[in-house]
Amino acid sequence: MQIDWLVQRFGPKAVALGSDYGGFEGACHGLEDHSCWPKLANSMAALGYPAEATGDILGGNWLRIYEGLRL
Repeated sequence: MQIDWLVQRFGPKAVALGSDYGGFEGACHGLEDHSCWPKLANSMAALGYPAEATGDILGGNWLRIYEGLRL
């Protein structure tokens, strides 16, 4: 799993999924849209990821970044 490779190198606070679903062709098999994310979360749990890390990767890290922006 590419997510695991990234997390092993940079840590779970530095990895986040992009939201390219609105116009990206060639999505990964099994991740064609956001409805597939529960399967991804289950796969991450099977690899031993704690719920907090999974939540961060599946959106929490983006929220942390956006909350820190000054507009």
